[in-house]
Parts: sequence; C-alpha cells; structure tokens
Amino acid sequence: MTIYEAPSDMRGNLSARKFVLEITLLLAGIVILTLTGPFATYLAGPWPVRLAYWGRTLAIGYLLYRPALWCAGRAARRFRVAEALLWGLAVCLMTAPMSLWLWYFGPIPDWRRPLPGVADFFDTGLQALVLAALYAVALWGVHRPPLERRAAVSMAPPRLLSRLPPRLGEEIIALRSEDHYVRVYTRLGDALILSRFADAIADMDGVRGEQVHKSWWVARAAVTGAQKNGRDFQIHLEGGLVAPVSRSRLKALRGAGWLK
Repeated sequence: MTIYEAPSDMRGNLSARKFVLEITLLLAGIVILTLTGPFATYLAGPWPVRLAYWGRTLAIGYLLYRPALWCAGRAARRFRVAEALLWGLAVCLMTAPMSLWLWYFGPIPDWRRPLPGVADFFDTGLQALVLAALYAVALWGVHRPPLERRAAVSMAPPRLLSRLPPRLGEEIIALRSEDHYVRVYTRLGDALILSRFADAIADMDGVRGEQVHKSWWVARAAVTGAQKNGRDFQIHLEGGLVAPVSRSRLKALRGAGWLK
C-alpha cells in the first residue's frame, strides 16, 4: 500500500450532502459545548451567553480549519505523503490564529487586552487544539470513502499507471477508446496514450472494473450511480463523467450488481 494515497475525499468538490453533514456536526458541537460548559465556560453566564460564545467560536474555527484541511488533502496527493499526517499539521498550524482569536474574543470579548504570555498562549492553544482535533476526526469520518474504495487503494497499482504523468495521481477511474488511442481518466484529470483498448484494459489488472461499452471501461469504486434514458443506460462516475452502457452488457452488469 502506498502511504501517500489520500484516503479521504476532502480534496474534491464539497457535495451538498457532505456540507449538510459538516454543518450538522458543527451545530451539534455548539449545543453540546453550551450545555456542558467545558474549560470553565460554565462560569461565563447563563446558557444564552454560552450559546453565543460557542456559536461564534465554532463558526470561526470552521472558517479557519476547514480550508486548511482541504489544502492538506490536496497537498497529500501532490507531494505523496500520508494525508493523516498533513491533517495533523494543518490542525496544529491553525491553532495559533485560533488561540489569538480566543484570547481576544473569548467568553468576555476584550480586543484591548495585551498579547498573551507564553503560559496563557499555551493554555489557550491547548484548549483550541483539543476541540479542533475532535472536529477533524469527525470530518475524517464524514469524508472517508466507502470500504470498497479503501480496499481498492490497498492493492498494487495497475501497470497502466506507469504510462501516465505523475500529476494525474494513482486512481484511474475510466478508460475511453479514441481511434488508435485510449483516454485515461483519473480523479485528477485525463491523458491520451497510444494503445489498443484491449491492451489498456489488460494493464488495469488488479483493479475491479468492467467494460461497459465497446469504447468504455470504468472502475467499480468510481461509480456514483446509473440512469436509464429510454431503453439505454448510462453510468455516472466521479468528476461528472458519464459512460454509456451497451445493450449487450446489460445482463452481465445487472448480474454483477451495477444496474437494477
């Protein structure tokens, strides 16, 4: 298994479903922290005061940490390092500005306060780090791909990858025949290579997929759904790709659970 294979989809576009899950987690965190009053915030006042404090704190935290984690996911693929490692680094880096925000806009906002000393900054930073780490773990759960895709990335890479530029990463999601060439699609883009279509499919050994059309092969882990258009079927893939399905392949694909 390659340690730089990014195991989350944080680096991709944020779907409406994932965004709702993220905001739900954020709101749940606000309610829990308001009711429990950790870090002595129960002394800040009645629950409406605590609600206002935790509401603005977690909202600012989301605006700071969420883009940093997205960048960490992108950097993991670009520089071929473990994504979890870069997530941890991003959380640590963003804790510094978050700590300053808490220092001046904590339970009792006072932007005229002097800069915190080392001990105060460390104490405030530790609180921010604990909360940020918990939320990062929750986001990891939201954006972790299905078990099938996690199993797919643990296998040896297919031979076809050796013919692609490194900028395209290591997750091939589809092949399309174009005359004497084959267009290879990955989660990061596509490239045209000189190859027979049958040879390109053979070089995808070890990756679960099917030839769904005379000119299309798709990876099972990249399929997001299927749509019937009249008598024809189309398979939808990540990144907005749509592959047609040959009528001769319908029975086999239904038997494999690709179509209903």
